[in-house]
Amino acid sequence: TAGAQYRLMQDRLRLAGTLSPTLGGLRRMLVDGSAQYYFLPNLSAQAQLSLYFNRSMYNLSVSSNDVIWSIVLRADV
Repeated sequence: TAGAQYRLMQDRLRLAGTLSPTLGGLRRMLVDGSAQYYFLPNLSAQAQLSLYFNRSMYNLSVSSNDVIWSIVLRADV
């Protein structure tokens, strides 16, 4: 796994990305990116996009890819 995070605007905006391969019986590659903005120190909104590039599984000739998009409003107490 390789990942990075970049902080902008006096740490109010955080951009992050991850690249993660999975080996073994289930072979796939995860590419993940997110942006999180802090309105207040304990209130933030985050958008995250996860792309799963699946290779053929269990000796099947067909592979499929998955996309997961999330929007999260977070309040830390």
